[in-house]
Amino acid sequence: MDGINLEFKYGDRLVGKTGNMEVLTTIYNQVRDRSITSVLRRLLLSNLEQSSTWFYINKQVSTLGVIVLVDDEFESPLGPIRINLKSNNIDRVIEWLCPE
Repeated sequence: MDGINLEFKYGDRLVGKTGNMEVLTTIYNQVRDRSITSVLRRLLLSNLEQSSTWFYINKQVSTLGVIVLVDDEFESPLGPIRINLKSNNIDRVIEWLCPE
């Protein structure tokens, strides 16, 4: 994956890290195209803890390149993908990704 360093894999989890917000461009574009910025913002703010936050996307639909947000991990039949965001400027990341 361009811009993401896959650092380790354990169990059913694959962890990637990057310092480049551009890897979030697909999510950035799709939340605007599908008019779900307010939903993503709500999820990010409700999961905000110090310098990090997270949200779930539907695993099955994501294989088609489509972002479907999931409120609860049990909503997704195959289990969701959890996307963690961590930054010293997490408020700025949230504002960029899903402004009010």
